[in-house]
Amino acid sequence: MLLILALVDFGWGVGSYALRHAVPGEASLLPPDKSEPQRFHWHALLQAVPIPSLRFTSATGLAISHSSEGTRGRDPVPGELATRNVVATFGGSTTYDIGAGEGDTWSDRLAAALEQGDGKGRFFIVNHGVPGYTTVEHLIQTAFYQTKFGKTPRCAIYYVGWNDLRNAHIPHLDPAYADFHLPSQVDSLKVRRVGGSAIFARYRPSTGSALSSPSGSANSSTVRGFRATAATAGCRWCATATSGRWSRS
Repeated sequence: MLLILALVDFGWGVGSYALRHAVPGEASLLPPDKSEPQRFHWHALLQAVPIPSLRFTSATGLAISHSSEGTRGRDPVPGELATRNVVATFGGSTTYDIGAGEGDTWSDRLAAALEQGDGKGRFFIVNHGVPGYTTVEHLIQTAFYQTKFGKTPRCAIYYVGWNDLRNAHIPHLDPAYADFHLPSQVDSLKVRRVGGSAIFARYRPSTGSALSSPSGSANSSTVRGFRATAATAGCRWCATATSGRWSRS
């Protein structure tokens, strides 16, 4: 039996080596050779948030950093915000930009563009993006966590939609997404608490069942919530759908 297991293990190793060198881009059959530090930790309301002051180079060579306030990107230098307006960007993985290194996220590109011409020295971009976040999390972020580095944003940009769509029309979906979206965030961002919190049950669709309505999706009531919450803080806002189907400014 041990000999058989050893042969299987050896075969996996040889197969992975052959795939990696003969077919570029093919995934290995074994766990990655390099591990990365944990990017996110558990949060009672948002399930997962970026770990503050994190800096590392990913296995693919990308420089990743989180600010001291738990946002993607750098901290402002002392005194920088005294003369700048904060522009907050909200979204999922396309705003966090999981495949982009520092300086290459669209929030970074926006910051560079605003430094041109008359905009030079007027704005500072704070990237609130977190992979998997839906408009529900963005509403919570806007209501409670939009102020970073002691300054409320003057303008907010929401690049949203796709994560709402993937949560819609699932059989027997819990109205608050407690049996699909929330546990999927805990698992995909690897923030499951061991030995502390309650155990989440995985969602398994039932065949032949009725479809639920996307009550938590990016609908008009959620968007009105953005507007009302942002207006309370004196913040202008605009929203753009990642699906390309709606926008608001």
